[in-house]
Amino acid sequence: MKPSRSDFSGFFSAYSGPVVHNDTDYVVHLGDYIYEYGTGGSAIGRVPSKAAELASLDDYRRRYDQYRLDVDLQSLHQNLPIIAIWDDHETANNDWKAGSSNSNDSMETGGCAYSNNTVCFSDRALHAKRAYFEWIPIRQVDLAEQGKIWRDFRFGDLLDVYALDTRKWDRDITDLSYNVDYVQDLAVDIDSQRSIVGPVQEKWIEDGLSASQERGTIWKLVWNQVIFGSYVQLGGHF
Repeated sequence: MKPSRSDFSGFFSAYSGPVVHNDTDYVVHLGDYIYEYGTGGSAIGRVPSKAAELASLDDYRRRYDQYRLDVDLQSLHQNLPIIAIWDDHETANNDWKAGSSNSNDSMETGGCAYSNNTVCFSDRALHAKRAYFEWIPIRQVDLAEQGKIWRDFRFGDLLDVYALDTRKWDRDITDLSYNVDYVQDLAVDIDSQRSIVGPVQEKWIEDGLSASQERGTIWKLVWNQVIFGSYVQLGGHF
């Protein structure tokens, strides 16, 4: 479930549905709870907080505070439990472990010299994650590792759910708009070691699904924010 426009230009009427219809036990949110942009929304009186893109801890806190002024979103949180995982915009557009579309810490591009106007990407990401845990009613998986959010849920022997983080946890470089040719070459490299979840999370989901199978759980659901695998046709074969 997401707002109707990524720049806070729409209303959150979709959030009222589960409450109004009274037919829901849990609400699932797979990310983009907020958007970090600083423009848009003026036509309906929803100019983003500070009218600036988010960077500092105060920036992110104020944006969550602004979103929670929406009555439909308030109603959802007041009446139903939410199972949430973040996507990219909780920090920045197309973020990965070392940057985003407009900020990064990589040495190849000059480090913080190419980052957001006020902070390095690594600091920006920490600010975003701290604000997320302050505002979103979820359990933190590891108090010593603030960036770890992937976790599982069991519903008896009927259903096991695995909520992945395909954005922020150990994800290798992705499409940042200005590097499309570079990423396209990586995408068709059959020997590439590039990962969307990193080896630790990959081992966790593999072990989890195997254990679920051994327990005889009927259904397994994997929640992810983006497509994380595809077949490439080579020489007439998949």
